[in-house]
Amino acid sequence: MNNFNVHSQYLTQVFEDFAMQQYVSEIQDEEKNEIEFSSPSFLDIDQIWQDMQGSLNKNHFHAIAFIGTQGTGKTSASAEFAKRAKAGGYRLINAMPEDYLDNLDAWLDLVIKDATAFTCLVLDDQSYAQGTKSAKIQAAWKNVVARFRKILGGTVFVIFVTHRLHATPPMMRNAGTWFFTEVNANDVEDMLEVVGKNKTNREAVTQIQEFLGELIIEGKKNTNIEFEYEGKYYKFRWGDENDAGDGRLMACLHEQKIQIFNAKVQKPILDLEQYRLIPKVEEN
Repeated sequence: MNNFNVHSQYLTQVFEDFAMQQYVSEIQDEEKNEIEFSSPSFLDIDQIWQDMQGSLNKNHFHAIAFIGTQGTGKTSASAEFAKRAKAGGYRLINAMPEDYLDNLDAWLDLVIKDATAFTCLVLDDQSYAQGTKSAKIQAAWKNVVARFRKILGGTVFVIFVTHRLHATPPMMRNAGTWFFTEVNANDVEDMLEVVGKNKTNREAVTQIQEFLGELIIEGKKNTNIEFEYEGKYYKFRWGDENDAGDGRLMACLHEQKIQIFNAKVQKPILDLEQYRLIPKVEEN
């Protein structure tokens, strides 16, 4: 025997539940649409480039440093700074450890040969490079680093790129701005080593670690991310080597403050490889 009344009541409840779900969904969509998203306006390459002009003009020397593991955007961001320098009339030199550690005198001859009033020197892949060399070679290179301005002459802008802070010699830590591409435990230790380990600095580093840590993980997984920062909402397309998107977000120590840095690579991408000076090794 068919119980139409019971069935009718069941269907009515189903439709009411569905209508309520749709209503809740519409409210959620309306609330989401009411959110005003801001354009990313974090510290960027152009702003830092402008900020460092005072040091370059007055002291004729300025250095910045990138720290982070492979594939986190260090070299790409370095190339963007080098691009600004090249556009400003700087001679660009990209150097890998194998270019100079075993042939320092020959490499310096190439550097000095075409010396100009403005030089941008990119020292890439500095991590652990000297640990495999003799104390004599290490001492010679440290001496060169300490005398970049005197050796090159004119105005010198240096970009250090390394995986870990403790893997670089102390002479190479003379940077005005520091970039940390990730915020894992090792990166935090490096940040504290640079900014100091007092309570205020520790709190600032912890806050930026908690915030950027989640974003970096989310950006690697989903590319398109939404987040809230200091009362504003942002939509951000996490960039990679194939798609620049809106850039990548990093921690940055700039003008004595821990800040968020947006490392956005713009096309055409500068190929640093073509600016290497590689000494010719004479065969015996």
